[in-house]
Formats: sequence, C-alpha cells, structure tokens
Amino acid sequence: MPLYETIYEHRRVIAEDLGLSPGLESWAMGLYGRVIASPGLYCAATRLARLAPALPSIGPLAEWRCERDLPDMPGQRFRDWFKKKRESCRQNDQAGEDGQKIAIKESQEGDSA
Repeated sequence: MPLYETIYEHRRVIAEDLGLSPGLESWAMGLYGRVIASPGLYCAATRLARLAPALPSIGPLAEWRCERDLPDMPGQRFRDWFKKKRESCRQNDQAGEDGQKIAIKESQEGDSA
C-alpha cells in the first residue's frame, strides 16, 4: 500500500472539503519557516505554547482540537531547565575549583612547616 500517496491524497481531500486554499497553506508554512529560522521568534513561540490548551474551540481549529488530546505542558520549558542546570553546574565547578585551591594551599603550608 502506497502510504505516502494515500496520506497525501486524504489530506488534499480534507483541505478541499474545508475550503482551505493552497495559498493559505503556503502562507502558513512560510510563517512557520520564518518563526523557526529566527531564534527570537522561536523563543517567543515556545513561551506562547503554554496557551495551547486555550486554543479556540470554534473555527478551523475546532475539529482539529476535538480529534486530539493535547498533553499537559511541563512546569518549565526545556530551554529554561537546561539554562538553570548549566548555571548550577558552573557554580558547583567554581566551588570545586575554590575547594581544590584551598586544599592545595593548605597542603603547601603543611609541607613548609
């Protein structure tokens, strides 16, 4: 069974039934491309993703939303978690380096006594 062609044809039929024009899809994909190509826009979009559960239940998104169970959003974005974790590791590394310097200094003072 040619799965790709079947999915493509099914999608085309749905788009025609909903009255979606190829121009609208092209515009939406172009917008998506600009968002993921820009770090600032991508960051803003991931912050706005928290509003996904509040997507409208009317209009073109209503049917799409009814057919899908959106997962609960995590407490924080991966990016925010990673940044916090990296800062914590850097602080621990710095504290470890300071501890090593103190231990070396104490051992050198002990050797000279």
